[in-house]
Amino acid sequence: MACAVVVRRDAFLTAGGFQPRLFVYGEEALLAMDLAAAGHELSYVPHLGVRHLPHPAGRDVSARLRREVRNRVLTAALRRPPAVALRTVVAALRECPRGAAEAVPDLPWAPDHGRRLPVAVESGLTRLAVVSSSSAA
Repeated sequence: MACAVVVRRDAFLTAGGFQPRLFVYGEEALLAMDLAAAGHELSYVPHLGVRHLPHPAGRDVSARLRREVRNRVLTAALRRPPAVALRTVVAALRECPRGAAEAVPDLPWAPDHGRRLPVAVESGLTRLAVVSSSSAA
């Protein structure tokens, strides 16, 4: 979650920072992929304290879900192999059809801004997906 991330400034800038087109809700996934592709190590550090002070009025949960799903589709289109991107779209259509539809206007932009991840990073993402899906079952 981007609201609970600590990252070295130089690594953040070298990786390209957050993609403005994604704005919020899921933007950290693309940045994490780009950091890993640049050779940076990503770690979960449980003893590190990070505070996030959300807006007291709360959030529109359905708008957040739509944006998360939209950004997941765009991130897959930008960095993942076509088969993974297609599976992401299918899953997005099941989870939140409106969110998947909100990605459509931006999909023509993706090929000019996309790049495939190094094999080791893609392999790690594939392993992570398998572990995540088996622990969710």
